[in-house]
Amino acid sequence: MFYRIFLYKMFASSIFIFTFATENKYPMYPYADVQICYIAQKHIVKRYISKLSN
Repeated sequence: MFYRIFLYKMFASSIFIFTFATENKYPMYPYADVQICYIAQKHIVKRYISKLSN
C-alpha cells in the first residue's frame, strides 16, 4: 500500500515539475510534456522495480 502511494506521489510531483519546466518552451503543446513525463516515469519505475527485485 505504501509503495503504491509513493508511486502516485512521485508521478504527480513529476508531472507538476515537468509542466512548469516546459511551460514557456512549449506553449502550444500542453499535453506533450505530460506525455513525455509519463514515458520517463514508466522508465524510472521499471528501473526502480528491477533494482528492488535484485
